[in-house]
Amino acid sequence: MFTREEHVDLLLNTLNEAVIMLLDACNANQAQDEILSLKKIAKNKNSNHKQQQKTIKKCSFYHKKPVDKTK
Repeated sequence: MFTREEHVDLLLNTLNEAVIMLLDACNANQAQDEILSLKKIAKNKNSNHKQQQKTIKKCSFYHKKPVDKTK
């Protein structure tokens, strides 16, 4: 049989563990949200980079120096 103090200590320890688990879950959820946000940013930057590369190719195609075929 538990004394009243032991029973309160057990309840407090259980409650403390539950709070820690909730905080861990909350932190994990925030971390997952941050990862998704960073993935979106990376995808946008990759898309912008691809667009820039296409533009550079188009520009370089139109601005190529003529090849001297007499050599």
